Amino acid sequence: MLEKILRKITNNLGFKILAVLFSFALWMIVYNINDPIKIRTYTVNIEMKNTDFITNMGKWAEVKNDSKTVTFSVTAKKTVLDKIRDDDFVATADYSEAMMSEDGKTAAVPINIESKRYNNQLKYSSQVRYLNLALEKLKSKQFVITANTTGTVAQGCALGDVRVETPTVLKVLGPSSEVKKVHSVVATIDVGNMKIDIADSVKPKLYDASGKEIKSDKLTLSNNQVVIKAEILKTKKVNVQMSNSKVTNGQGTEVSLVPEPKVVTVKGRDEQLKGIENVVIPSNSLNITNVTSVEDTYVDIKDLLPEGISLVSTKESKIAVHMYPSGQENQSVTLTVPTSNIKINGLDTSKYQASFTTSNAVTRVTASPDLISQLNADSITASVDLTGMGAGTHNVKVKFNMDSSQYEYSEVNLQVVIKSVNQNQTNNNSSTSASDAGNENASNNTN
Repeated sequence: MLEKILRKITNNLGFKILAVLFSFALWMIVYNINDPIKIRTYTVNIEMKNTDFITNMGKWAEVKNDSKTVTFSVTAKKTVLDKIRDDDFVATADYSEAMMSEDGKTAAVPINIESKRYNNQLKYSSQVRYLNLALEKLKSKQFVITANTTGTVAQGCALGDVRVETPTVLKVLGPSSEVKKVHSVVATIDVGNMKIDIADSVKPKLYDASGKEIKSDKLTLSNNQVVIKAEILKTKKVNVQMSNSKVTNGQGTEVSLVPEPKVVTVKGRDEQLKGIENVVIPSNSLNITNVTSVEDTYVDIKDLLPEGISLVSTKESKIAVHMYPSGQENQSVTLTVPTSNIKINGLDTSKYQASFTTSNAVTRVTASPDLISQLNADSITASVDLTGMGAGTHNVKVKFNMDSSQYEYSEVNLQVVIKSVNQNQTNNNSSTSASDAGNENASNNTN
């Protein structure tokens, strides 16, 4: 029985095997017609891994041509390819696998591509793709952070100490060519309209030697925020005086000492400002032994101020002391300067004309006797500024062209009448018409 069954199975065995193979081939043909093999191209972003591998070598890497995407081909069944998209793929470049060039200026990192879905059903193109890097020496440099302010404090206040609290030092890391450009690191705090001390956390900025801000994504800062504080102080005007306004020189002649300016503005805390009314210059600190004519000397008063008090403007630190031997003290004289000597500035002459309502400007001038004797009212010039003024009558301040370090003059204000050019032309035409009408009437009466 078994032998009979076996004979039936082996009978025409070759044809039977051929039939099976043919059936399988036919099935494959039909299957591939319905779900053929396709090739499709995808583009995805490259993820960088182990980037510190390059930096640990003392190198800084930059992707050439900023090409951080990769395009590749995938072969698979159409039904599979239809189900996957670009974002199903993950492309990674592991910097630890980087292949360096002999000169150490470039590197190539192989890119590994995988799909998060159906990866075992996909066939990737055999071509190996690389992420190409440009390499440069990595440089690190430390900078002391400079404190800066923007804005103007409230009226009656002044800026005191401005300092960076933490951190005070910033490390800049990046390619050598970029780090070399950095000249300073500055933290800026806004003190606009502030009346009290202020602290803020701000982003430090990098500047080159010319003061231009450096904006580079190639540079890394050890801290992206720093704390900066600004002290806001009160202000007060105080008088500048000599301990003795009159002293005697080596010849026994009395010398008068007059400081200039006579008032300075100081700053400090309220309780400190209450204790100061004057800044006194010791007269014995001046060498007047050989002063026989009018001379000036200069005294730095910043060291004469009490602790906690300082000048608002450092320019006021140097005080001029005028030294006048007896008989050579300053004198005053009244000068009458003609308004024809006063230049009008800032007027749009294409639209307006201006004139003074008086013919003279009278001022009181104080100076040394020698300088007073040289003054001539007719030769003194002055100016007024009419910028932005339109038609009408205006009070304007006269600025005399005299050296303020040698002369003092009283303030003078004059009235100026500004008229439009068209108005003047209209008035002139009206006057001409009236004159012509009068002449015509006179002629008719004569006839």
